Amino acid sequence: MNTRTSVVGGLTGARMTRKEDPRILTGRGRYVDDIQAAGLLHGCFVRSSVAHAVLRGVETAAAKALPGVRAVLTAADLADCTNPLDFGVPVEGLTTPAYTALTGDRVRHVGDPVAFVVAESRYIAEDAASLVDLDTGPLPAVVTADAATSDAAARVHDQVERNVMFRRERRNGDVDAAFEAADRVVRLSFSQHRWAPVPLETRGGVASFDPA
Repeated sequence: MNTRTSVVGGLTGARMTRKEDPRILTGRGRYVDDIQAAGLLHGCFVRSSVAHAVLRGVETAAAKALPGVRAVLTAADLADCTNPLDFGVPVEGLTTPAYTALTGDRVRHVGDPVAFVVAESRYIAEDAASLVDLDTGPLPAVVTADAATSDAAARVHDQVERNVMFRRERRNGDVDAAFEAADRVVRLSFSQHRWAPVPLETRGGVASFDPA
């Protein structure tokens, strides 16, 4: 079978020439680090190293005192100028908690962003981020689906009961009668590892504010 001529448009299975190769392989590619605008600043997030804890305080004085640091922002600094992010969709039975850009009350996963450092270079920003001290009170963490959905599980979000954001059950026909009439009924529990479709390519951005 000739794949090139047997599919719509002749694309599937065909050898395609990459358009970006000449530019990248000859050193003419352009990346975020290549853009050095006047007054360019760099940012670095301060993230939680624990899975679940009450955030009692964020000490930023040492980070702000580091030469080259322009600002260290916390949730309190953003409270008056930003709104919580809400990506909920109108689906019956779905609970989607809103959240703020930086957490200010409780960390809910390792890597939860707590503060944001703005500095004159990436290296200064990272050094300053390491100087931010987080005062946390550990809370029970949920590490398996069974533990998360048990009656005694700690809620990751107060408004999500038993940590279940969405539940749907469908039945077609007389399911109970079908089981009663079956010659054999097998019960199994399946354990599925956690996964997420994370792309290998990352994203970077350069923003410039124009007051006009």
